[in-house]
Amino acid sequence: AAELRRALRSDAWFRTLDALDDLLRRAPAGPHADDDAATFATRRIRHERARVGRLLGDPSDDLDTLHEVRKAARRLRYALQAAGDVPDVGKRRLGRLRRVQETLGETLDAAHAADAYRRLAAVAAQHGEDTFGYGVLATTEQAASTQGLRRSRKLLARL
Repeated sequence: AAELRRALRSDAWFRTLDALDDLLRRAPAGPHADDDAATFATRRIRHERARVGRLLGDPSDDLDTLHEVRKAARRLRYALQAAGDVPDVGKRRLGRLRRVQETLGETLDAAHAADAYRRLAAVAAQHGEDTFGYGVLATTEQAASTQGLRRSRKLLARL
């Protein structure tokens, strides 16, 4: 702690802060820099809600589609968080969006892990190795993916 306090009082630390301030001052303004913040945030949230709605209209359990749903939920969640003091724009759904994002992430991770274990088992089998352990791991991950998909469907239905 003492070393950290010393570092935070050092010339190097203050030079770094000055360099960051300078970087922010020199950064080019984006295309919406002059837009009213509340109007921009509301428009962005509307856009992200529409994206989530379109993706929820596709009931596919395809991993790519689920990944797109997860990304859309994350974008909407971040847009809602960035809205700051804008009157209610759906912030009461932040927790639900976070749960959707987390549940889909766990589901997708488990599905990808099951596929990876199956591929590893195929390579092991080619080398004459025992593949039982890979099968157990793949089955465990597949069960986690199936359970996560069930939870995800329930969460998505409530969006």
